[in-house]
Amino acid sequence: MTIKQKIVAIAACLYLIGSFSVIGVVFGLYEKGFIESRKDLGHQLIKSLEKDLKFAIVLANKDMLEKLLAPIKRLAFVDFIRVKVDGKDYFLMPKHLVDSEVTVTETIPLQGKRKQSIYFNHDGLVDNVQIELGLNLNELNTIKANFIRLSLINFFIVLILLVFAFNWIISRFLRPLDDLKDAMHRLSADGKYGLLELKGPDELIPITDTFNGLVRAIKERDSALKKKIEELKEKIAEISCLRSMLVTREKLAGLGTVAAGIAHEINNPLAAIRGYVELLLIRGDLSQEQTETFEKVIRYVDRAADIVKQLSVYSRRNKSNAMELHLIAKIIDDAIIMAKHGKILKFVNITGDYIGKEFVIKCNYNDIIQVFLNLIKNAVDAMDGHGNINIDVSKENGQIVVLFSDSGPGIPDEMREKVFDPFFTTKRDSGTGLGLYICYRIMTDHGGIIEPLKCSKGACFKLTFPISDSCIMH
Repeated sequence: MTIKQKIVAIAACLYLIGSFSVIGVVFGLYEKGFIESRKDLGHQLIKSLEKDLKFAIVLANKDMLEKLLAPIKRLAFVDFIRVKVDGKDYFLMPKHLVDSEVTVTETIPLQGKRKQSIYFNHDGLVDNVQIELGLNLNELNTIKANFIRLSLINFFIVLILLVFAFNWIISRFLRPLDDLKDAMHRLSADGKYGLLELKGPDELIPITDTFNGLVRAIKERDSALKKKIEELKEKIAEISCLRSMLVTREKLAGLGTVAAGIAHEINNPLAAIRGYVELLLIRGDLSQEQTETFEKVIRYVDRAADIVKQLSVYSRRNKSNAMELHLIAKIIDDAIIMAKHGKILKFVNITGDYIGKEFVIKCNYNDIIQVFLNLIKNAVDAMDGHGNINIDVSKENGQIVVLFSDSGPGIPDEMREKVFDPFFTTKRDSGTGLGLYICYRIMTDHGGIIEPLKCSKGACFKLTFPISDSCIMH
């Protein structure tokens, strides 16, 4: 049961109790006055006939007495008339007594008639005559019934009016408070900020203004808090990225030191092994099987030397290598031309919107060429020499962004964080695991970023280059 319903119910009960209390008191007073007035009327009737009654009694003329009292008997509120002489019934009209609600008794002294020695059917001197009138209250009962009926009608009319009045008053005062309660519930439960517009008395305006001020303050603080949270998330992401880069840099720095030692310690033995095998092949006295075996040895030695060479080259990189302004589109075109000369793009289609984009980066030309060559070679190997490569170039937030994607099988989620680790490869026979590592090393040295993206199909890499002072070359 709502507060509104409780208030209306309590008001109705109070009105009901008060109304019937007032009706009872008023009608009680009216009934008392009515009865007294009837008694007075009875006494007045008897007094008005006093002379004639005395005369009829003195003459002992009952017919005359009956005629005198008949008009009174015909009155609607008179039930009976009884005349007593010296305490004994002398005349009764009608012939039997009727229960009456009120009895009026009047005694008429006859002392002035003592000398006339008046006698009735019984012996004795007549001293006093007592007249009784039996009065009914039928009119009062009718009035009472009508009064109750009219009171009930009035009660229900006033009750209906009071209900409407209370409803209007409650709607004017309590409905705005209900709206305020709902708004506070939405604010606390759902976090929904909505200014309140209460349509009510002027007394509620300060409440509305205070609530709206509170909502605005909470909204501003919440917005500031969300902004701080977003900034914190960005800082955490930045710190995480820097931490990852720092770990990778330390790992690569350690690898560079190891690579320098490997290059020095392994290159000479590998060269000696290759030389001795070549001498054995030159002799010409080997069987076919031996010749094929030594040729395999030379291939494996060459592969090992190539790995050592790559490690040696990128461990001895001089960061002071010449950095010049170059068109990124020109670098991509040159990398594609070199790949075509290597005949690895025979069944591969390369598309993209990099053509005509005159974005300029400051870089070592050969290094960035090597990055794109490695990406193209990895994509061709992943697609088994058949498929599509797409290269898009754009500018985002003051940086040059290159999106490189292929139509191969893509990079599994669990391997995405390991693709730049040295010697990590998914190619069992031909991969060295240094291609993407070298790409990462070069991009880091240029102040850029290379990262794998999650794509619906194929592998996708995002390369971000810091923009040069002159971002567009005319």
